[in-house]
Amino acid sequence: MDSRVESSSPGVVVANTESVGASLMVWLVSGVLAWTGASSYAELGSAIPQNGGAQAYLSYAYGPLVSYLFAWTAIIALKPGIYFSISPSKLCFNALCAGANAVIALIFAEYMNRLFFGGQEEISPDDIPQWAIRLTASGAVLIVTFLCVAARRLSTRVAVIFTTVKVSEHFRLVKPLLILSMN
Repeated sequence: MDSRVESSSPGVVVANTESVGASLMVWLVSGVLAWTGASSYAELGSAIPQNGGAQAYLSYAYGPLVSYLFAWTAIIALKPGIYFSISPSKLCFNALCAGANAVIALIFAEYMNRLFFGGQEEISPDDIPQWAIRLTASGAVLIVTFLCVAARRLSTRVAVIFTTVKVSEHFRLVKPLLILSMN
């Protein structure tokens, strides 16, 4: 099994920390780091209302040369899955980090294949054939790509539905913990 896929599982974090409390601290610290990065971008976005993300912010702060060098470094070294596309009105910079999407697709495929190969019992990731995980991940990427290309409004609705389900599941799982903590 690919170590990137294994490291995404909460069970692997618990196994490596050897304590539920320590694994919760790892998740808490990771969440705080992710939040600080997101809040930094939100602050930059409200302070510098320009399109282009980090490239626009660097251009505003340090000039066009630094912005240009960052863009090329990002394209060549940091995010090699970035591509350019042309829209009817202007040249758009669409970032698609292929590596991150591939890892997410592999994680999805592992969990889906656990349902098919394991049924009701717990199954080790090593018991799932690698070809099944790769085939499922490839199919998931193709379906999402087709949704995004074929129908823009449909893909937006699907994203809203999945986000709503995800947020409601978080609240469904957190609510009993909040009730227990109040007692």
